[in-house]
Amino acid sequence: MYLKGLGDVWGGTETSPLLLGVILITYLHHTDPLIPHFRGKAWTFTRGASATVDQPILGWQGDFFLHSVARYHVLHHSRQFFPKIPFCKSPSSHTQEKLTCLGPQHYHFCDRPAFVVLWENYNRCQFVDDEGDVVFYRDRKGRLAERGI
Repeated sequence: MYLKGLGDVWGGTETSPLLLGVILITYLHHTDPLIPHFRGKAWTFTRGASATVDQPILGWQGDFFLHSVARYHVLHHSRQFFPKIPFCKSPSSHTQEKLTCLGPQHYHFCDRPAFVVLWENYNRCQFVDDEGDVVFYRDRKGRLAERGI
């Protein structure tokens, strides 16, 4: 079978760019060298829900067209933290203040450009250890990310 063009790769569907966008956003929210992965008895719903990164992907365009889903992703996972805030009413500085009050162990925010973070995380997040209840991504050489980055 020979591929004749990009349409053959994507299957000729119109939804592929949208699907790629969803995959990009999901990857950036859940793949970061500073976010722990919990296994076994170390996992709780709260820990799992907070193991994600808020990132204002595409700036104001992402806020407008994606309804701030990327900027307030932790809120999407954290109904137990803020059960009375409907997600559709979340975009506000007040919400950002509430999320930051969770503390650095439960709230992660990255305001660096999305494609820079994508490249860095792709290179820094290659695998996690096979053993352990709380593990972090490692790079190709097996190094953990620096905590100050």
